Parts: sequence; C-alpha cells; structure tokens
Amino acid sequence: MNNRRLFISNLSWDTNEETIKTIFSKISKVEKVEIIKNRFSGKSEGIAFVTISNEDDIRDVIELLNGKTVDGKKIMVTKPNPEENRFNRAILAYA
Repeated sequence: MNNRRLFISNLSWDTNEETIKTIFSKISKVEKVEIIKNRFSGKSEGIAFVTISNEDDIRDVIELLNGKTVDGKKIMVTKPNPEENRFNRAILAYA
C-alpha cells in the first residue's frame, strides 16, 4: 500500500487538479493528483487522491488541510482506507 497517498473528499465539482496541487504543494511536494470523475458525464465525483513525495509530511498535510475551504467547500483530508482504494480501482477500470 502506498503510505504517501491521501484521500480528499467533499471537493467542489469545479475544483481541478491544478488547484489541489497548488494547495498541497505549500506543505509537501505533490507527485500525483487523481480527481475521480463520473465515467459517463466526465464530471468530478467530489473526491480525489493525492500522492506526496514525503511520507513524513502526511500528518502535517492532514492537520493543516482537513477542514480547509477550497472553492467554497470544506474538504476532508484523510489517509485512504481499503474501501476507498477498492472504489478507486473500480472507477479507474472503467475510465
């Protein structure tokens, strides 16, 4: 399991990868941003995964960004759980 990966939920449908990268990059180097999109409409599902380069920054990122308002919505930043990983694999299989 990737211990440098974070799960972000309650994103605005208007939030894009660049916005997320800019916010998270203030705390840690971002390697990858994956916004999960509806396979039919192509619109955001309001969730994303962010991979950062330094596992030691995980706690700081969660503490500083969980509950932060981004594009008018308070985001939730957590470590992914197995259920979210399975959901992500299922979504990507249809992408």
